[in-house]
Amino acid sequence: MTTATDFHYHPLIKPYATAYSQVIAGILGWRFISTDELEQLVIRGGGSDRVALATEALKKVHNNITFSFRKSVLPLVAGSVDHHQLLSLVAQQFIGHCWEILKYNNFIPVPEKAGPVLEFCRHVRNGSYHGNHFFFETGKPPFEAKWHDLDITANLQGKRVFRDSLKEKEYFLNYGDALYLLLDISKLLN
Repeated sequence: MTTATDFHYHPLIKPYATAYSQVIAGILGWRFISTDELEQLVIRGGGSDRVALATEALKKVHNNITFSFRKSVLPLVAGSVDHHQLLSLVAQQFIGHCWEILKYNNFIPVPEKAGPVLEFCRHVRNGSYHGNHFFFETGKPPFEAKWHDLDITANLQGKRVFRDSLKEKEYFLNYGDALYLLLDISKLLN
């Protein structure tokens, strides 16, 4: 069984993972919890359901969020975004910022040498920065992109990356997946 002490994020990712956990807790009205506590909640089961139930009760409107100021930052500042959208946006930013900081610090090899997990994360990051939808310039990913039992393939072109509505039935990742993906990336880098 996985325990909280088994979670070791790369030092460049750890501050973001901690902040992400606290933001999720704050959005859902929980007390501020540590990254390990949030991960244990999801591991014990019911974590995703608890997130879904809590956010369903708080949900107000259905609007897609992208990374343009007008469509993403402005609604957050104005307070007109619902909790599902906020969780999705925070997950996208978490993946995107961690990817960029690792890339800037030369921890990310060129795609040809990255391997399937890093390539998977690269496509999640790209989709996050393309309005929460997968986007492949050539219509398909050029290299194998696999993480656990998930594969990123051409049939995901244009599909939603993160769930941004409880009623959304077609999405690729949920909010907790961002933590686990970056945990696995940390293990690869360490």
